[in-house]
Amino acid sequence: MHPSKAIHGIASGRLKGRLVVLGITGSIGAVESVRTIRELIRHGADVQCIMSKDAEELVHPEAIRFASGRDVIRKIGGGVEHVSLFGKQGCADILVICPASANTISKIAHGIADTPITLCAAAALGSRKPILIVPVMNESLASNPFVSENISRLSKAGVEFFIPEAEEGKLKIPSPEDIVIHVLRALSSKPLARRRVLIISGSTEERIDDVRVITNISTGQTGIELAKEAYIQGGDVSMWIGRTHPPPPSYIPARRFSDVKSLMEMIKKVNAQIVIVPAAISDYTPPRTEGKISSDQKKITLTLEQTPKVLRGLKKRGVFVVGFKAESRVSPEVLIERAIQRMKEYDLDLMVANDLSVISGLETTAHIISRDGSVAVFKGKKSELAIFLIRKIVEEFKVRP
Repeated sequence: MHPSKAIHGIASGRLKGRLVVLGITGSIGAVESVRTIRELIRHGADVQCIMSKDAEELVHPEAIRFASGRDVIRKIGGGVEHVSLFGKQGCADILVICPASANTISKIAHGIADTPITLCAAAALGSRKPILIVPVMNESLASNPFVSENISRLSKAGVEFFIPEAEEGKLKIPSPEDIVIHVLRALSSKPLARRRVLIISGSTEERIDDVRVITNISTGQTGIELAKEAYIQGGDVSMWIGRTHPPPPSYIPARRFSDVKSLMEMIKKVNAQIVIVPAAISDYTPPRTEGKISSDQKKITLTLEQTPKVLRGLKKRGVFVVGFKAESRVSPEVLIERAIQRMKEYDLDLMVANDLSVISGLETTAHIISRDGSVAVFKGKKSELAIFLIRKIVEEFKVRP
């Protein structure tokens, strides 16, 4: 058994049965291709690689063969590989060109098919098979108006691009995990296309004085997983994140909030159609003390005041709202009863209820409650919950009154 078989599908089966053709061009990012190939395989993909001659100067074809478990296509011969892969009856599901050089992008945009990669791209465009291009090049090349025009031209023809953030004057190759996300997005039917989806995630911090706050133990991981999945399903996704929230993926724009007051101000300008709120939002806030309370005091008494309800404020904006209700050490019956009560009180479209005492690490248990009172129970990884919940949101959003 080839070593690539040992890792096939160990991360997920989301690309199971998919043949991903990876075109590797003469960008220095080619040296990261082995990691990209292996990550695609971990999610169940079969990977067929095509290399340009310039790419072979940077990484040996045998390394790529080892990573993928398949012979590398280095030229188009009597097997007419471009047709067998990307003709009308071709066996490939997607062409991913990563890293993509400025030269290759420009050739494809002008119909030039003089290399194995550009020939496969020409065939894929003709048969309308998905193409994902990840430009990796010096920032000056990416800013060239002709390169920009060629990217725009290909985008209008249906080619998807994942343009990395510029670092140290370069568009560096993204992480293998982010590349997989964009492959999944390119292959998705995109039920959330043209839908603005906002994820409000993380915890608020209510200030006691200039140095102390009241907060909670939210990790923000559920929010990140939901944002990734909504993005995969074609959504125009953004995040509002609490001050202690880990940074979201670079392709998800984000704004930070600090306390409930600042969050309520942001809600006045929300323009999303779907808002998902796994945030741990404070129910109470202390009166703010100017300066720092002396640490010499043996006791401090705080009188907490109730904060405005963010979910209620969102419903006033007329959006589809998914709320989260967290309890601890209660029976499933009590958990669901309280969640339904809150759902009715705020007129929410969907509610996710969980017991914090049974959540550990990346694992979770959740009850998803619909408007009609039906309850679906989920147990598993937070990433799997995100898939389950986004699918449920798509169903409920379609039938919203």
